[in-house]
Amino acid sequence: MLGDFPRSRRWRARWIWIPGDGQADNTYAYFRREFRLDGQPRGLRLAISAETYYRLFINGQLVGQGPPPSQPFFKYYDERDIDEYLRPGENCIAVIVYHLGTPREGIEGVRGGLLAELADDGGKVIAATGPDWRCLRATAWRRDTFAFRMNYAFPYQEVYDARREPPGWKEVGFDDTAWHHAVVIGEGSATPWTRLVPRDIPFMMTYPLLPARIERIEENLDLANRVRSEDLSIALSMPGGPIRYSRVEMTENLLRDEGETIVQCSTEHLRGFFDGIYDPSIVLDFGKVITAYLELELSGPSGGIVDIGYAERLIDGHFNNALEGQYADRYIMREGEQRFRSFAWRGFRYVKLRFRSCFQPVLIRSVKAIVSTYPYEERGKFQSDDETFNSIFEICRYTIRL
Repeated sequence: MLGDFPRSRRWRARWIWIPGDGQADNTYAYFRREFRLDGQPRGLRLAISAETYYRLFINGQLVGQGPPPSQPFFKYYDERDIDEYLRPGENCIAVIVYHLGTPREGIEGVRGGLLAELADDGGKVIAATGPDWRCLRATAWRRDTFAFRMNYAFPYQEVYDARREPPGWKEVGFDDTAWHHAVVIGEGSATPWTRLVPRDIPFMMTYPLLPARIERIEENLDLANRVRSEDLSIALSMPGGPIRYSRVEMTENLLRDEGETIVQCSTEHLRGFFDGIYDPSIVLDFGKVITAYLELELSGPSGGIVDIGYAERLIDGHFNNALEGQYADRYIMREGEQRFRSFAWRGFRYVKLRFRSCFQPVLIRSVKAIVSTYPYEERGKFQSDDETFNSIFEICRYTIRL
């Protein structure tokens, strides 16, 4: 019943979006706004929501991601304390918004949108979304990617080209004069977000996790997937052979927070006739199934590709995610040092990294899972003289947490 829902706040912010009708599925957009603080920030809170998800940065620092999945007619919003990210003088709010599109049958007319309002502890609004915000469609992400429809929250494979991200757009002083003014949604008509309610669960707890072991190192002949080229999981599921032509060195460094791992595709074809190009790949085992964002930190050549596959188990001892769940992403490198964190969290135990078009050495500094989990308070425990019962309890406890 309506009376069971908390009362919504009085918003001064407006829903905004990039120019267009906002209906395009699998679309990412950049939004930014600079503002000035005359003194040390104290008690500033940002209320924010988006259709479908946002990733928030303050002065270039990642603050968090949200909101919880919800129906458009009962849309959640988050409230975040952000004093630690602010400073006296000029500041910048930068937001990436991902619009999934129509998630399932029976929900029509859902469109992209962003709502954000920064206020002090006295309720004075310092910055609020409106036509003075600048925006741009984020073409670093491809829209025409493969969708695995069993996942309503993040069905699309993520393909991200770091060469297309505007350098410094999250920072103060970025020149956004060529960007669009944000379009206010709902002028003269109702929006799909007819009731906004505060988030009723805690923010997720996150922490980094390194791989537990190297499961497999191999190489594959680089073949074109001619029938379903948009599905990254097919090439990721190819069984490989031992390293002969490509290069993989010092993989043990992936299991610790120091050192570098070197990978490189075969280069014999650059010197004359050869029977193909060979891509190196590494399968990592994180020890047990987790829910996490994968984060890569590396240095490599512009246009080098890392295909990332996720799986909860091996099939006949091999990595294969083309059969049970086609969860996969692609990262296309810019020149030099860089870091990538997937926008969507995935459930996985095994990760396969396949390197393509890397004809110069790629230096991998870290591959981490940024685990995202509910911050349960464990108030009870179970102990038995029978270790089987203890194991069953631990499996159940961990599964509930997942």
